[in-house]
Amino acid sequence: IASSGSQPRPTYMQTKQATALATSARLTEHLAREARAVRESTRVLSETSEARAALREELGGTRIGAEVGDLLRKAQGAMRAASASQRKEAEAAKREVVAMRRLGRALQGPR
Repeated sequence: IASSGSQPRPTYMQTKQATALATSARLTEHLAREARAVRESTRVLSETSEARAALREELGGTRIGAEVGDLLRKAQGAMRAASASQRKEAEAAKREVVAMRRLGRALQGPR
């Protein structure tokens, strides 16, 4: 027996819609974090490229220059791989957000 001041329980569809909207909001936040990580990776990769260019100019042809250049080249390779992985994760998160929003709209029914 419900008291006169209590709210009616949400329907199954209302619960599913609320869950879809909450999931969509979490995925949107995740997508924003992924986008920031991709931008940061791109910035660091650019700075590493600039460092390699400066190294070639200053220490090109020396043994130390070759060793440091090799380390920077390896760092660039690792950053490229990480950046590619982050971009793929961001794209997947974006697809999930779109799917969850579509699900939320579908559960709302015609307006």
